[in-house]
Amino acid sequence: MISRKWIKYVLVVLAISLLAFFVSQVDLKAVVESLGKVGWKFLYILLVTYTAYFMATVAWALCIDRNTRDIPMFKLFNYRLVGETLALINPTNIIAGEASKIYMLEQLDIDKEMGLVSIMLSRILIILSSLILLILAVAFYFKEFFAFSDHFYLQIGLMVLFLSLVVGLFYILISPRYYLYDLYNRLCRLIPIRVLLSKRSNILGLNQELSTYYQHNKLKLIGALFLSTGHWLMGALEFYVILYILGFPISLIAALMIEMGVIMVKSAASFIPAQLGVEEYGNKLMLNFVGLKMPGLWLTVSVLRRARQLFWILLGVIMSIFILKRSS
Repeated sequence: MISRKWIKYVLVVLAISLLAFFVSQVDLKAVVESLGKVGWKFLYILLVTYTAYFMATVAWALCIDRNTRDIPMFKLFNYRLVGETLALINPTNIIAGEASKIYMLEQLDIDKEMGLVSIMLSRILIILSSLILLILAVAFYFKEFFAFSDHFYLQIGLMVLFLSLVVGLFYILISPRYYLYDLYNRLCRLIPIRVLLSKRSNILGLNQELSTYYQHNKLKLIGALFLSTGHWLMGALEFYVILYILGFPISLIAALMIEMGVIMVKSAASFIPAQLGVEEYGNKLMLNFVGLKMPGLWLTVSVLRRARQLFWILLGVIMSIFILKRSS
């Protein structure tokens, strides 16, 4: 039987092979010329990314059961940067990244339970806000499709249904009735295996912590949701800025559609370190989707986004060395 490890290796090789094939079809000289036009304007891209990261950091701070004024944002920004860097370059992805955040939060006298709850809540809000924006982006981008027609009410009904499912999922996680634990118990009865049964107390504890925090910090969580949404909007703005600099201005709605589409593609292959090849394919797919089919454009955009990513990875590595040195 083929192990999951070998399947991952095969998929990584396949992603790299597809990337190599796409690159071979592109005029690299034209790509280099396009990159040369960017120059110092690359700082705009870094500024947009910094704003997105800072919004996500403040959203995370609001998920910690402590007065926000007592949380040093500079340190929390660095902790998040280190965690996200580890998640990006580590084979275990998000597991190593989130575990490192819990470890670093202890330096702020935040215990493991509180740290875990804050990370879970911030991750939930990031996912929730992305799903809401995806639904709204589709609705706005295909506004003609939603114009009055024979199927208008059916289309609106479907959009409301999807939004309701997203909100319902969030309610399951924070409900004082502990619906998450109840659903997990039902799963254990259907599949009574030792691994699932051994985690029931953990799920109950997590469900209790999430529910308690929500009951006492509703306004903070609403603020965190708005900031998480802003985090994704900055990601769309990055596409907008890059394409504007390259001479291909698009609407903000189209930029949001590209961002959400790329996020969905990357999420489907989150097990591949840095989503190498996958993100580039997502860029190509979504740029074609919004009508930007110019040869080499997707590669230029991908190179700029990878250069931005490399900058923050290097900064994250430097900060991790500094943090480990201080903690030791």
